[in-house]
Amino acid sequence: GGGRRRSGIGGSSAGRPGGSCGGFDSDPKYGSGRFVVKHEPRSAREQCEPHVEHRVGRVRGLVQNGRDDHVDQRSQAEHQRHDVEGLAAALHGHDDEQGADFVELFFDLVFVFAITRITHLTVEHLSVSQVLKSVLIFWLIWWGWTQFTWALNAADTRNPEVRVVTLIATAVAFVMATATDQVFGAGVMWFAVSYIIIRLLGLGLFLRVTTSGEGHRSAVIGWAILSLAGMLAVLCSALVDETARVWWLLATVMLDMIAGFIAGRAQGWYLRTRHFVERHGLIVIIALGESLIVAASAVIGNERSPDLILSSGLAVLLTCLLWWSYFAWTHEYIEDALLKEAGAVRARLGRDIYSFMHFPLVCGIIGIAIGFEKILGHPHDPLSLSVAGALGGGVFLFMSFTAASVWKSTGVILMTRLVILVASMVGVFLSIGYNPGLALGILSLSLTVTVVIEWDRCGHS
Repeated sequence: GGGRRRSGIGGSSAGRPGGSCGGFDSDPKYGSGRFVVKHEPRSAREQCEPHVEHRVGRVRGLVQNGRDDHVDQRSQAEHQRHDVEGLAAALHGHDDEQGADFVELFFDLVFVFAITRITHLTVEHLSVSQVLKSVLIFWLIWWGWTQFTWALNAADTRNPEVRVVTLIATAVAFVMATATDQVFGAGVMWFAVSYIIIRLLGLGLFLRVTTSGEGHRSAVIGWAILSLAGMLAVLCSALVDETARVWWLLATVMLDMIAGFIAGRAQGWYLRTRHFVERHGLIVIIALGESLIVAASAVIGNERSPDLILSSGLAVLLTCLLWWSYFAWTHEYIEDALLKEAGAVRARLGRDIYSFMHFPLVCGIIGIAIGFEKILGHPHDPLSLSVAGALGGGVFLFMSFTAASVWKSTGVILMTRLVILVASMVGVFLSIGYNPGLALGILSLSLTVTVVIEWDRCGHS
């Protein structure tokens, strides 16, 4: 003892924060050698450390849980995005060699019925004002068909969902076609609403089948937003009187064309050449066939006579020559030119040649059909100015815009075609007042010379 501190069973308390130690010590009260327990005072920091560590642990747990929740949400969003992309990829057409599908041909037939309605409507009231109205109506029909063609160009047309949407659009197009003669009448809303539904179906399908790769979906979204202005103008045209309706529809044409040009600046566009060229070739063939149906319907209602037989024979010959002038070599020539381009450049070229330039080309076929019906319905009447304008103007539009398509795609100017075309137009208008068979003969002869020369120079190569 002797008052000297010695280490006890508890050992030294050094380094033990807030702990206690035991040892032997001399104590006046209890005597020497008494074992006592001594408590050393703890600092404020030492007292707080356990609580701080506990709270830091809780905060770390909450942060980790928050990170886990964020990761889960991000993972779910990523999965949803992949699901959407996967569905779009399943509906998207990947085969560049895929041509037009039968469901598309079925879709086209309803639109050609609308073209037939426009033809009959114009024949009944052949005047400048009616021609303007018919052009405006046909633009709406053409633009609805064109937009759907672009959507189907991006789609796998063998997919059941794509086919179902196309058949639904076909049913709506039937309603629109039956209301064609009501665009400037009391039943205009039937046409306007069905037209807008077709446009919305086409845009919805287009957005659904495009993927986000290389900006394709972004380009389509921009096109869809710009297209709303034209659809709104059509709806407004149905709410005003006939005079104001013409101006609203003219505004619609301008808005649609502006939308096409602005949206075409995007770099994400992609075009499958074979499908696109084939689709427009089919609509040209069907329209040419429609002109023959119109001619045959006019022949049925008349007694057979030399003038009728001559004019009907020349009408068939003229239609065949028009087919040859388009499909013998120029059709493939334009397709080859498109194949040499790629990406957005090819898409813009396809837009200019087919979506824009083929509109007046098909208008020319409608004008030819109007001329056929007028001539074959009255084969003994002398050729009038209006009929000469429909027939000659139709041939001029068809041949000149075929040449313009070749020039746009390749830079080649079909000078021989244009010179012969101008000469034939002079001959048609000089034949006014004579038997209409003369005008048909002049046009048939000029087209024969054109296709022979062009085939010799261009067709074989």
